[in-house]
Amino acid sequence: MKPSNMNRDESPPRPPTSTFSNLSEDLKLDVFDFVRSKSDQGNARLVSQEWNRLMRPAMWRDFTTSLRGSFANDLHKPSEQQLVCFHDIRALAVGGKHVGSDYEACFSSFMRLLRSDQLLHFTSAKETPLKMVQLLSILRQQKNLRSFRARLDLSNTASEDKASWTTEQTSLVTSALRALTSLRIYFKNGSSADNGHEMECSSSLVKAAPLLDCLEICGWRPTPNWREVWGPRIDPIPPTALFGNTAILNHIPRKLRHLLLADANLSGVETTLLSALDCATLCSLKLEYCDKIVPFLQALTTSIQQTGTQLKVLTIRTRNDEIAGDNDCTREVRDLLSSFGGLEELELDYMWCGYLDWKATLRTHRTLKKFEIGSGHLGDGHPLWTERIAAALNQCPNLQYFIYSPTRLTSGYILDCQIPGSLPMGLVESLDVVAATPTLRKLRLLTAPGLSEDRINRRDPAWVQKASDMAQGVATLVLTHLYLKGSNIQLLILSPSSRWKQAHNDRNQHYYPHYCYRLQTVDYKGKKLIIAAPLRDYIAEYPDAAIFV
Repeated sequence: MKPSNMNRDESPPRPPTSTFSNLSEDLKLDVFDFVRSKSDQGNARLVSQEWNRLMRPAMWRDFTTSLRGSFANDLHKPSEQQLVCFHDIRALAVGGKHVGSDYEACFSSFMRLLRSDQLLHFTSAKETPLKMVQLLSILRQQKNLRSFRARLDLSNTASEDKASWTTEQTSLVTSALRALTSLRIYFKNGSSADNGHEMECSSSLVKAAPLLDCLEICGWRPTPNWREVWGPRIDPIPPTALFGNTAILNHIPRKLRHLLLADANLSGVETTLLSALDCATLCSLKLEYCDKIVPFLQALTTSIQQTGTQLKVLTIRTRNDEIAGDNDCTREVRDLLSSFGGLEELELDYMWCGYLDWKATLRTHRTLKKFEIGSGHLGDGHPLWTERIAAALNQCPNLQYFIYSPTRLTSGYILDCQIPGSLPMGLVESLDVVAATPTLRKLRLLTAPGLSEDRINRRDPAWVQKASDMAQGVATLVLTHLYLKGSNIQLLILSPSSRWKQAHNDRNQHYYPHYCYRLQTVDYKGKKLIIAAPLRDYIAEYPDAAIFV
């Protein structure tokens, strides 16, 4: 990207700016839904100008919508062109935290516009659970599903719908889920009749999928808004809410290859759950924000020592507000990793993971391509942190993507801060170690400007823009430092270990608090300058810690 004629001799080139035309085609789908929902006339006109290119079938294969705004209004009388687009959808994700009061009506209207059996993947956000009538409608209409992710809310279900479920359950679910390979179910605490009915439905879904290869089991309970700042949730759901239901355990395929457990208290469940699985065939195991995991890890290690395992992906992430010592699983993680070899992706995010003996722990996992150290206790301001980073990277000769926790990048309130002109010394030292790893191509720092500020600030457009400018300034400094040290890293992500999805964006299509940049070099007066160019293709991807939200 060359400097403009006006500024070529007076000032360095400006960082690349964004227009709708410059966005990647894969991303335009998400942006299209956003601008249509926000009554942004300027961007809406750009959408209209590029309508023909937007309407390519590939643009609509994977569609996400909150079913609100002008998009929802068009559902009552869609044009022929819109119907053609809707019929190209194969992966549909609906709902979310911010939906209109008419969401259920809009959902029903939208689903009626789809052709029978056109969907391959369906996801409903946990904040907008499926009612019984909606579940029945989907199962009757879409019988070619490969993945199904939704929370069920069967409270206030009409008696005729319950009767329909009882009557049709076996034939309907078996027919609808005959091709299903991936399923997410939610469970909550309590012993009400509705809870029991929801667990019965979930059990039926597990039982009816003969090809099930991936199972995600997530605890759920409402959380107050302030938890979004200080932690991902309140206490996890006790296992008796789910694993006391032996019907579900009896139907979990023993040859399951991918298992995710989220927001669950795993105390006392290790024997019951592991007896339902065959660790020898398990390829991916993710423990996301689970509690009381030490006994489970001990039992898992014993099982793997007996049967072996094909595990390639392992995630152990505990809650942000863990009580000191409550989830100190350092010894258990070491024993687990020492019991097998061949991991390709390892994510460790708990308070004490920085204290692991990396030489002993990673000795059998030199195959790692992706590695996260999300220690909440050690940081690059700690005198031992750089040494720990170096010890870990020395054991990873094939590593391509590294993730770790740096020190806080800014101090004070965002609106009062200046865009930094240099990096903290602790961060510089750890970046020197990172730069010395020649195989690395991608780096993620688990931080972002303004993380500790109040939620109300993040709703201020001026604040969001300033945070974005600061993030890009930091990214430019980091990428420049890495480049000058001879690093091969081309992609930098500033993204905290957080479940925040992108909600508020700035004029450059950044979505707080997740920022992605590509290293770009430009010639300026015969000198090569480094620019952190926003990589918008990654905006549509949620951070790894939030993949199941």
